[in-house]
Amino acid sequence: MVFSCQLVLAETGVKLGTLEEIANYPVRSAPATALSINDAEIAVEIAGRVAEVHVRVGDVREKGATLVSLDCGTYDFRLAAQRAKLGVSKARIGLAERRLARTKTLAAKQSVSDEILDERVSELEILKAERAEINANYTLAKQDVNRCTIVAAFPTLVTERIAAVGEYL
Repeated sequence: MVFSCQLVLAETGVKLGTLEEIANYPVRSAPATALSINDAEIAVEIAGRVAEVHVRVGDVREKGATLVSLDCGTYDFRLAAQRAKLGVSKARIGLAERRLARTKTLAAKQSVSDEILDERVSELEILKAERAEINANYTLAKQDVNRCTIVAAFPTLVTERIAAVGEYL
């Protein structure tokens, strides 16, 4: 029976072999271009004039690299003003604390009314609340100064330049 199978296969032109010997794996190629669907346009978070552009179209930059610097003069002044207000607030709070301490000493000797003591306590609380507001404004001013430098949020290929030095963004 084995001989007859081989004879029939030979007559029909069928060849026996392992899969590796007879398998055909075609290789095909075609020219193509890969485009990323993650196309991000850099936006500024504050308004200002472009002081310097650190990249050109086609440049590749790593995450954190500086792309654009804005003129930060106004924001620097605002930060300095908030820093000065913090100093004034610290001095006023120091004075209010000393006045309250003296008033408490006088109140213990019953040389001053409770109303004046309450005023001193209230004055100190108001000054501390004002300092919290100044701290918040200082933090915001500091963030604005940091935003004057636009950096790459991820590895970047510059594909388009939409601003030039001197333009207001």
